[in-house]
Amino acid sequence: MKHFSVIFVALCTFLLLTGASNWEGSAMMSAYGDFPASGYYAACNSFPRNTAVEVNNLETGKIITVIITGSVENAGIFMILSPESAMALGIQSGVLARIRVS
Repeated sequence: MKHFSVIFVALCTFLLLTGASNWEGSAMMSAYGDFPASGYYAACNSFPRNTAVEVNNLETGKIITVIITGSVENAGIFMILSPESAMALGIQSGVLARIRVS
């Protein structure tokens, strides 16, 4: 019975980690001044502050790693990207893009 419990816990942990590892939603570029002047930063309600996440622009295939610095006030937007992050992903100002985050 003890062996079964260990296997069950390991399986549940694996499913939890792999099931919650990818998030998809819309992203857009922030206004200048919302983030530090340079660097790859983002705001998102799904990750804690100071978390590094990988962002993939599903339309261009470009991938970068950003640091979460805060939350998003607009419920229709999954992630707000710093201007430098958005440019690296090929997202223009005022345009919504489909992204995957892990």
